[in-house]
Amino acid sequence: TPGKSASNRYGARYSSQSDASDDDSDAQDSESSTNDATGHMSKELKQFFNVFVDKSLDVKPYAWLDFDAALKAYTGFCKRNGLRGKDMATSAQFRSLMEAAEWQMKAKPNGTKAYYNACLV
Repeated sequence: TPGKSASNRYGARYSSQSDASDDDSDAQDSESSTNDATGHMSKELKQFFNVFVDKSLDVKPYAWLDFDAALKAYTGFCKRNGLRGKDMATSAQFRSLMEAAEWQMKAKPNGTKAYYNACLV
């Protein structure tokens, strides 16, 4: 439904509708310590990240999505949509946005870090 978070389908806390309705002071007041790293990012960067999540990520039980593959998909998505350079999230910002959207990185059986129960669509 409009204005609802996309968390049911995508495991993401952010949605473009709810972010658009929040003013900056409310958004800053509601930031948890987990989200402190995302607090300095522009609303537009966060909203575009949400579009990436909505269009490119999905929940897939028992699937692993390597960080590098997720970041490469994000940068490709940005470039296809005309974003470059400082308009895109850095690697650290991308990791923070993924964590804030409740996509948590875990250790794979081989010891590498990846997002669990996530896949690219």
